[in-house]
Amino acid sequence: MIPPAGRILSAAPSPTSTVVATPPPQVTNAAYPFNKAAADAILRSSDNVDFWVRRSILAEASCIFEDMLSIPQPPPGTLDDDDTKDGLPVIRLSEDSQSLDKLLRLCYPIEDPDFHTLDELRPVLEAAMKYMMEEATSLLRHRLVKLGQSQPLRAFAIACALDLTHEAESLVPLAYTAHCAFVDELKDISAGVYYRVSHYMAKCTGPKHDGGSKRKARPPEACLRPRAGGERRIRSPRAPRLAEFGRYPPDI
Repeated sequence: MIPPAGRILSAAPSPTSTVVATPPPQVTNAAYPFNKAAADAILRSSDNVDFWVRRSILAEASCIFEDMLSIPQPPPGTLDDDDTKDGLPVIRLSEDSQSLDKLLRLCYPIEDPDFHTLDELRPVLEAAMKYMMEEATSLLRHRLVKLGQSQPLRAFAIACALDLTHEAESLVPLAYTAHCAFVDELKDISAGVYYRVSHYMAKCTGPKHDGGSKRKARPPEACLRPRAGGERRIRSPRAPRLAEFGRYPPDI
């Protein structure tokens, strides 16, 4: 359309795009005893909680932290503000604050934390194994079996996923009682482990273990042990044993 003479069409104003600056994440300090001014390093969790720690304690508990904290630091003023806090180096970790708090309490000479569920224990156990904390890992492995008394299938799957052979062997007889259930932790085990569990269940529920047999049914854990004395062994088919679960085959 041609505008009338003397009239000038003005272009419509273009919408202006506004850029909203994202505020930096708020960083908070952990609870006692990880907020002391006597600390000489800071561990920052994935959810931005700072743990003020003593290098000497972490170095004794973990060879990984010993190497990490022994790295020479650049001169003051050469680091970004996010890399230091009150003159102390800030080390960012992938663990959240709840898991890191429990992990550090296992390292410090204070009362050990409580673990009431497998959901609480697993991330702390994974972190202890990741940082090669021998004492903390040993304690958490025992807690895994203890919590597995009420949730054996979940605990067994966690043990398999973390390659904890001894704990997996201990939990197999209990996991057998819940073999018809499904838990999310089973997604973490390989097909080879699942095959061995299925093979074990088939052995324990076979003709020699059902009610139709003249012989008394053996309990599930007995299906994993060789017979007393060791002289008589079932060769074909071979009875499953606990040692089988220590040799996980590759994924199918």
